[in-house]
Amino acid sequence: MKRLLTATAALLLTGGLLTATAAELPDVVKKRLAPMQEKLEKTKTGTQNYAELSARYAALSAYPETFDKFLKTATDAYNKAGGDPAKLPFIISLAALWDANEKYLSDGYEYAKKNGVDLPHYALYAAKLGMSEEEEFEGLKKIFFKANDCDTWIFKQKMQRFATLLSAKPEAEARAILKQINRIITPKLSADKERWAPIVATIRTMLETY
Repeated sequence: MKRLLTATAALLLTGGLLTATAAELPDVVKKRLAPMQEKLEKTKTGTQNYAELSARYAALSAYPETFDKFLKTATDAYNKAGGDPAKLPFIISLAALWDANEKYLSDGYEYAKKNGVDLPHYALYAAKLGMSEEEEFEGLKKIFFKANDCDTWIFKQKMQRFATLLSAKPEAEARAILKQINRIITPKLSADKERWAPIVATIRTMLETY
């Protein structure tokens, strides 16, 4: 009962107006809602994290037809939960990118640019978003330079594309970028060799071609 009431309280942050029932939500959205709800129920109210989770959960639960309604639902929940207004654009951009099964991808990208939010992972959808090759390249480069453990799948999925974009750069610049990536990811071998060894090997192989 407590879990039900907690989840209900989170939904009421939007004013109780949900435009989608559980049956109407795509399976992939339902799968994202479940862990989000669990995190929300374990998070202390009145915190920034609670406000962020409330916004994402409320908007995704509603799953409205338009991005404007998605934005309003998330904003209302976020404000009522006491979130920092300065951080809201990033939360909205992040939700549009990852949470909603690409439903608001294009609008989310435009919103991010308009509000000065730099989310390089939008480059994963460069073709759908009409990005230039330079914009796509810069996005992938930022992801590779950050080299987060949770992004190793991107290295594997986008390395060939990155290599193609890199080939258009002057040789000295391309080599410098690869050397920088190699310097960033090589130390990760000591912590998780299984995860990073194939990626390090690929980068070093690319370096040999320059």
